[in-house]
Amino acid sequence: YMEENIFAPLSMTDTTYQLPTNRVDDFTSAYIVTSQAPSGSPTDYTMPIEALEPQMPFRLDAYNDSLYAKAPDLEFGGAGLISDADDYLAFTQALIDARPRLVSDRLWQEATRDQLSEAARASAAFLEQRGFGFGLGFAVRDGATHLDPVFPQCGLFWAGAASTYFWIDEETDTTGVLMTQVFEGDVRSYFDEMLNRIYVDKG
Repeated sequence: YMEENIFAPLSMTDTTYQLPTNRVDDFTSAYIVTSQAPSGSPTDYTMPIEALEPQMPFRLDAYNDSLYAKAPDLEFGGAGLISDADDYLAFTQALIDARPRLVSDRLWQEATRDQLSEAARASAAFLEQRGFGFGLGFAVRDGATHLDPVFPQCGLFWAGAASTYFWIDEETDTTGVLMTQVFEGDVRSYFDEMLNRIYVDKG
């Protein structure tokens, strides 16, 4: 379904759940890096990038012996895609330029509206502290805070397990992705800095 209705129409030729054997050398290893945030930091904490020191990463998944090159024990569609920056950007751009090809207007309205119940909100304090709720697949801008004063009011974003971030700003037709292969660490500091450069430094 994903191939026929999303990947092929958007020419996302490098997006799949299982790495083809002839593409192993195009893949990359995944790493884990310890966060440099002080112990006990609140959930909204991000390190200033100028304060980050070089870290020695530990390799979790080698490109030439990756779990993604093997048949999965259980197939599911909710997570686990592998892709590249061009394909990911084609998807996020399509949600601005060609969204009706992917989802209906009604579904989009629900997807981009905060859907959190009070109970769910209580366990997602890291979103509320930064002025976000959560829709159907996206963190959605709910209100400005001192932690994220510049993120666009109409902005949507989320991240993958290996610190792959994307954001969508429909008002200015702006979208972007930040691709890494790093679990944990302080990658969000770089995502925040990227947004600050776009929305503050550039106005």
